[in-house]
Amino acid sequence: NALELSDIFGDGDSKLIAAHYGAAKNELKLKVFKGASLIKENNLVDTPTGVISLYMDNLQPRVPAIAVASGS
Repeated sequence: NALELSDIFGDGDSKLIAAHYGAAKNELKLKVFKGASLIKENNLVDTPTGVISLYMDNLQPRVPAIAVASGS
């Protein structure tokens, strides 16, 4: 699993981003948590090896992009 904390909505509140893989191939997920609550879940097409948030511009509010590395 890969983890990242990021203010993905530009609201000043950091969310936990988890690139998660389970035992089965269909369990590859990118999950976003606010506190202990799951607020967003997306499917991934390959096994995640890392996740990072990065800013690609200087626009306000600052909202990052999320990059997920995958493969072996």
